[in-house]
Amino acid sequence: MNILEFDNRLEAILVRWDNVEASIKSAELFQGKVTVPAINELRYAGRQIIRAISQSRNLADRDVYDKALYNAEQCLTNADHDIADSLVMFIGRRIDDLNARFGGLSIERAYPPYRELRSAIRECQKKIEQARKDSEKRHELYESLKKNYLPRLMAGYKDLFDAELFMAVEVEKYKSEITKQKLTIYTLAGALLLASVLALTLVAYIFYIKFQ
Repeated sequence: MNILEFDNRLEAILVRWDNVEASIKSAELFQGKVTVPAINELRYAGRQIIRAISQSRNLADRDVYDKALYNAEQCLTNADHDIADSLVMFIGRRIDDLNARFGGLSIERAYPPYRELRSAIRECQKKIEQARKDSEKRHELYESLKKNYLPRLMAGYKDLFDAELFMAVEVEKYKSEITKQKLTIYTLAGALLLASVLALTLVAYIFYIKFQ
């Protein structure tokens, strides 16, 4: 590898660095928290880049700086994967929380694509699990997540978040309906009890008159 090849490869890594850094910031704004594992991977990548640059003075010692560049590239890949993991976990936990608070029926009334969103989350979780087990397909699986799932999940989550107010309204309506039903049942039960008491009283009175 000559100095021009080294510079080109280093420039490509720095472009990837900028892209990953932008993705980390987007994920942070979306989740409201920092994606720590991805930031740590950026730190490791930076260390490897510095090592490669410091060794590049001696181009004859190719193995040393070539390994450092490879490590930097791998750290950036890891950071990219960490971002995807973090987003899927965040949206999944948020959906579980909403489901526990409002119930699937209320959520679906307020946000009809709810079932599709939950299904997409489960598919993403399966892909992540598969990627962690199969290193050969890891890149392919994460690329599929990034292109085919994450944009849809993030857009769906925002719509779901906007619909949360309507979920609360649906729950209050449901509680009101249940309360009305209970009152109706209690009223009917009371009326039946009163009718039974009156009927028994009337029967007792008739027997009393008859046997006087």
